Amino acid sequence: MNSWEKRIFQVLLTFVTLSGVVYLVTRYAIENDDPFSVVNHPLEPIAFDLHIVLAPFLMLSAGVLMRSHAWEKFNSKMGARRQSGMISVGLFMAMAASGYWLEVTSRPLLADTLRVLHIVFGVAFVATYLGHLVPGFKKRKARHSAVAVASRAFQSRLSIDETLVESVPRTK
Repeated sequence: MNSWEKRIFQVLLTFVTLSGVVYLVTRYAIENDDPFSVVNHPLEPIAFDLHIVLAPFLMLSAGVLMRSHAWEKFNSKMGARRQSGMISVGLFMAMAASGYWLEVTSRPLLADTLRVLHIVFGVAFVATYLGHLVPGFKKRKARHSAVAVASRAFQSRLSIDETLVESVPRTK
């Protein structure tokens, strides 16, 4: 897995999640005093449009990540975070499917059900994905600290060697 694949996915996930949360809050948590207003807040249509436009790119990025990372780990039958990754993939697929069907349905009861499912699957996916990443951050931090320790040891050795070289009398 390339680092740019992971970064693109994470940036898109951040924007799609934030736009979904902003849309959810502006649509359902804020009441407008104007009875003739179509929207509850000026950010509501912007957040909705951003969510709808970026979601397909997130799905494309997830497919790339699935090919380069998840499928390889799934086939290897090994991996420290394999279970959380598989749960994340399943929740992502459920979130994407509910979001797609939410956009193409015309039945109000089905749309309400899909909306609730989309929110539940979205929150669950983001939570499990973050849980999937946390051990990686700890591992990366430990790796960097080991590199830092080795680097400091190497630098202190160099300074000792340079001191030794300076203390040795030079011959002409």
